Amino acid sequence: MADQQFYPQSIAWGRLPNGRFFVNLDMQVNGPGGKLLRVPVTSFLFTKEEENLLLATLRGLHIANGSSPEITGAKGICGG
Repeated sequence: MADQQFYPQSIAWGRLPNGRFFVNLDMQVNGPGGKLLRVPVTSFLFTKEEENLLLATLRGLHIANGSSPEITGAKGICGG
């Protein structure tokens, strides 16, 4: 059986010079000298209408990060 590897994934987003919103999904792999490299997996380019739909969908959601109580185990409640 082939050896399987797991690579963490990361998300990046921003605006292109033409103003369109994008989201990139990348794998994080170890490169030469232990340097962390991001290898693109897929990209999403949004029209203005798709961007507005995405924003409407995400409103009220709490996006977790490394310092939130759910991640660190700290006591407390995160509100959206």
